[in-house]
Amino acid sequence: MTTEFKRADDWIRGVKMDFNGVVLDIPPLPLGDLEDNKDKIDQLANGFADASAVLDIAYLAFKINYPDITRKDLGKLIHLGNMGLVIESIMGASGLRRKEIEELSRDESLGKL
Repeated sequence: MTTEFKRADDWIRGVKMDFNGVVLDIPPLPLGDLEDNKDKIDQLANGFADASAVLDIAYLAFKINYPDITRKDLGKLIHLGNMGLVIESIMGASGLRRKEIEELSRDESLGKL
């Protein structure tokens, strides 16, 4: 897995998260992708998503800013400890909540996310 991912020229500002030294800007998921993946989104919202659904949705978001990132890369970056923050970031948290998420992602007492 590469530890650096080239950001797209037309990237979308999102939530910056440090994945054990790999800092990525996670954009919110576009409405079209939300609509096309309603079943998986419902699983995430209800807390019943399996790893496959999480990775599918994460891949849709991350590839917006990092076109070369693979689903397999994400499978190595996202784990049970940071999955909730990643999903909340992708789902387009409000600006106020986004600041709180960014602060949590930098909170060293939580360890590396």
